[in-house]
Amino acid sequence: MMRAPTTPITGSSQVQPYKRPGKQRHDVTDHLMPGMTGTGLALVLQARGAAIPVLIVSGYAEDEGINPTLPRLTKPFRQGELATSLAELTKTARSPASG
Repeated sequence: MMRAPTTPITGSSQVQPYKRPGKQRHDVTDHLMPGMTGTGLALVLQARGAAIPVLIVSGYAEDEGINPTLPRLTKPFRQGELATSLAELTKTARSPASG
């Protein structure tokens, strides 16, 4: 389920929901956000022990600044491409080799 933002989203504001326990299976984030990159968000979540896989979405063809170990989806994309990326992200997160 997607959450609809009601206020402008910054990288640091995306960290807030992870301070509360929940059933979130993954996070989809843009790479370029005010205050923190998508890669920075993923690293903060890892450092806090959140076992939530992060999908980085970027409209830039270059990978500069994006951690190469993180899953990435390039904009523009189709709904089916997003669904495939999320299914793969969820499958990878559930596999015994992932942690």
